[in-house]
Amino acid sequence: MKNLYLILAICLISTFTFGQKNHYQNNLNDNNSIQLNNLNKLEIFELNENAIHNDIISQKKKSYSKTNENKQGVSEYINTAKNWNTGTVENSSKVVFNYNSQGQLYLKTYYSWDNNRWNYSLKFEYVYASGKLSMLTDYWYENNSWQKNTKTTYSYNAEGNVVIAVKQYQHNSVWTNYTKIDYTYNQYHRLDYFIDYNWTAVVSNWTQINKTLYGYGSSKKNTNSNHNIYFITVYKSDNGWVNYRRTAYTYDDYDNVISEASEGWTAPPSSVGKTLDWNTFSKLDYTYDVSNRLVEYITWYSDGTNLMEYYKNNYTYDEYDNVDLQMVYKRQGGVWKNNNRVINLVYDNSFSSDDLILHNIFDEKIEIKHMLKSMANEEWTSSSTWQSTGGMNIDYVEVHTLNINREKLFSTKVYPNPSNGFISIEFDKTMSNPRFEIFESNGKRILHKEISNGEKINTSNFKSGLYFYRLSDGYKTSNGKILIK
Repeated sequence: MKNLYLILAICLISTFTFGQKNHYQNNLNDNNSIQLNNLNKLEIFELNENAIHNDIISQKKKSYSKTNENKQGVSEYINTAKNWNTGTVENSSKVVFNYNSQGQLYLKTYYSWDNNRWNYSLKFEYVYASGKLSMLTDYWYENNSWQKNTKTTYSYNAEGNVVIAVKQYQHNSVWTNYTKIDYTYNQYHRLDYFIDYNWTAVVSNWTQINKTLYGYGSSKKNTNSNHNIYFITVYKSDNGWVNYRRTAYTYDDYDNVISEASEGWTAPPSSVGKTLDWNTFSKLDYTYDVSNRLVEYITWYSDGTNLMEYYKNNYTYDEYDNVDLQMVYKRQGGVWKNNNRVINLVYDNSFSSDDLILHNIFDEKIEIKHMLKSMANEEWTSSSTWQSTGGMNIDYVEVHTLNINREKLFSTKVYPNPSNGFISIEFDKTMSNPRFEIFESNGKRILHKEISNGEKINTSNFKSGLYFYRLSDGYKTSNGKILIK
């Protein structure tokens, strides 16, 4: 079973380390967006049973704000990789997504490439109740048929947050308890802590294994908002909860994560008295440009005594804010040397990120601004040349999202529309220091700035036509269209 989940994790993570920055975009004015974000969160729970970064990842997902419109959902992506026996690049893995008439993912199927054909590997089936995921079942393929592996059922509270997730495995055609996670939320409806359990068959009872606690702090830009995660601490159940490991985060004045340290509750290597304390065994340092785009992050690892730089990732962007190059360097002999890179990134800029359903294809470092169609991976060889190691090709399909009438939890107003040379932006007091953005129809961003309530923006220099806008404080987001005469 563990091997199957390892295969699944490898399928999900491409060599391209794309993801998102630390911009929390929970779109609270749209019920369908909440369904999709919950689905993202739950999928990560399935793939990472320790669930250390789940809340952070779910908060960083793009907001899906449009209803009663067609979106572009990923229908299939194919990974290619170098065959180290032959030296050629060939098909490696494939994932296919299927959606129901409400725009919900109901089937995800994984394939492996062997003997010049695609072979079934794994599949996940999703069942919904009242618009929320109620059961997730995974299968593995053997002897020309699908074999049930595990089943997870979910329970929710009145706010729509998951409170219990129970996983069972198939044994002699009977579902048998396996693991359970109980979730507790704070007054802001954010995850406070969760407890992992294993099923003890001898006494027919759940046994606590570990507890993960989230520590929040006020954001630097939004001083009245308590939503930045500063610590995620894991405790082991050993005659009471004892420290085990934690992840610590620091932020800049724009609420970008600038440091992420993984720490263990251990005695330092040079400690004579073996006094236990938090000791860092790995760290990530992030650097951003003036547009708050991630341009570099460095990975550090401990050699048992000191932290040492190990990998460095650098990113460049095109005129549409899309990443067009990722360079990866490895520290050797005290200098950075080429290791691998991602090139030939092809985008369809007519679709912005708000038009897409991506389902956790990428890692969580860089925000995808537009529809990514394909990319290529290369490695630096001993002969000082770049050599292809594969890539990814992504296809999309129109997905109709369910239109649910729901009272807005916050209101915004952008007027006059059409614009007569100026537009005014008004928002209610639940938004704090929001950022206003305007995009051309091809997805190119032409304005982005932090605004005050009632502020006027000069549009007289813009060409006549239809534009899109987004107003977001990192917690709530509002999108719309505006016509400029």
